[in-house]
Amino acid sequence: LWSTFTFQRPVKEGLKFAVIPELRFKNNASEWYYLRTYIGPQIALDKNWETAVYLAPSVAKSGGTWTTSYLMYGDLIYKSGPFSNRARLEEALSSGLLVYRNSLQFKIDNWTLGDEPFFTFAKGFINENRASIAYAVGPFSLGFLLRMQKATEASDWVYTNVANFGLKVNF
Repeated sequence: LWSTFTFQRPVKEGLKFAVIPELRFKNNASEWYYLRTYIGPQIALDKNWETAVYLAPSVAKSGGTWTTSYLMYGDLIYKSGPFSNRARLEEALSSGLLVYRNSLQFKIDNWTLGDEPFFTFAKGFINENRASIAYAVGPFSLGFLLRMQKATEASDWVYTNVANFGLKVNF
């Protein structure tokens, strides 16, 4: 189970400051194991283009040990009608691992269909893909995400089913 909350504060026309915590729970939803919080500005470049830069501190539990890490994200977003595309470059600050993610979304009424492949530069191939569907009512959304991962280019995909609940609060 993953849960994402978006808190945005308008600073001036075309500029918002965002804090986006993402919580993850194990398969039976009984144990919290992950928290990443995206913090940074979101800038409207024109009516169709946006950009954002985030620092994202994370804590993750593996076995009984909690570890802390930091990521930097740079987003370039295009929106037109029901279509949006977010090109994201992320870097793990401790290891320098660089990943390109491209999130395509198509919205029809309250439904959102999405696909997001991940290209890890050090591996040289797409090692993760997320296909999703979600339904939103007001500030709430409920969805399903099929997460596909592979360790090597020749290995089989490993599939994980993820339910997600979203709440968007603008203040």
